[in-house]
Amino acid sequence: MDLMNIILNIIYSVLVLSFLVIIHELGHFFAAKFVKINTLEFGLGYPPTAKKLFRWLKTDFTLNWIPFGGFVRMQGEDEEKEKAEPGDFISASIPGRLLVILAGATVNFIFGIIAFSVLFGMTGIPTPINTARVGQIFPDSPAAQAGVPTDWNVVSVTVDDQIKQVSTIEETVLFIAQHKGQTVNLGMQGPCDPTCGTETKTIENVYIRSEQETPPGEGSLGLAFKDFDLVFYPGLKMVGYSISHGFSHALSMSLLIYNALGQLVSQIFTQGSVPTDITGPIGIVHQSVQLGIFSEGWFGVLSFAGILSVNLAVMNILPILPLDGGKAVMVLLELFFKRKKVFAIEQRLSQVGYVVFLGLLVLVTLKDIIGLVPR
Repeated sequence: MDLMNIILNIIYSVLVLSFLVIIHELGHFFAAKFVKINTLEFGLGYPPTAKKLFRWLKTDFTLNWIPFGGFVRMQGEDEEKEKAEPGDFISASIPGRLLVILAGATVNFIFGIIAFSVLFGMTGIPTPINTARVGQIFPDSPAAQAGVPTDWNVVSVTVDDQIKQVSTIEETVLFIAQHKGQTVNLGMQGPCDPTCGTETKTIENVYIRSEQETPPGEGSLGLAFKDFDLVFYPGLKMVGYSISHGFSHALSMSLLIYNALGQLVSQIFTQGSVPTDITGPIGIVHQSVQLGIFSEGWFGVLSFAGILSVNLAVMNILPILPLDGGKAVMVLLELFFKRKKVFAIEQRLSQVGYVVFLGLLVLVTLKDIIGLVPR
């Protein structure tokens, strides 16, 4: 990849990240309007201010010199007053403030669901296959030489006149593993697209390679089974399945992120190192360049944006300051302590939180930079 393409990919990555931050802040903005909190400014980019663009809903929309992301500034958000004024952040009820605080992450999570739903709607719904269906044939492998077809089911394996009826991938793999170094006949049924036909045929003299003869990642026969298919459904049924799978995909990704964060904290404190699979902003941009995400058109961009949006949602609701999750915890503490005391606690914890958060960011960034250095 030439230098110009690398620069363009970096710019595209920053634009996608900025878009996700802006919709996050729009979530805060509209939630604040809903609970009657005054929003003083909505900024595109970060200060210093370059230009006031316009005024809408009693809010100044500004363009700022640091060309990344955005922010919303609410009245009385980061100050403690003796008496709250109408329109102050603190004047809103506890449920109202929680709504405002969590609205940004909610918008990011919803965008992730929408992105994944659109992708599933365009590519098909992943549906498990319960048969031993051939999905890939490796070049110059025994399966390729014997003419094993793809998208057909293996229904039997014959060795020395011993016929083994198989119905699943596990049964087929186990039987083949027990006869390495021998030649087999494969009974097949198909074709499948995605429903399977009833035609049958036998592929004769397929050699099962020994471990020493098998190239890495190929398997003894040189074929890979397909464990799911992409299925399209008619009309509204497809819409429903797409949304359902979009939601479940976003949710499962969230759980994976939490698991990765747990590993990050554990390994830092127990081993003093950052896990190799944890990536920061530099690593994200580098991976987008390496994978050529933006050369795949809108499909690649939407997939990239959906993944990042769910990441932002998950990160922001962590119960640590200065993240939104930490702020939500502080609001809930007002159920048990006076606001003035909670504000003092929040100020102190925010300072610690900033140090911890920036420390983790520096560690992950250094890991990303070290990974880019040729060895």
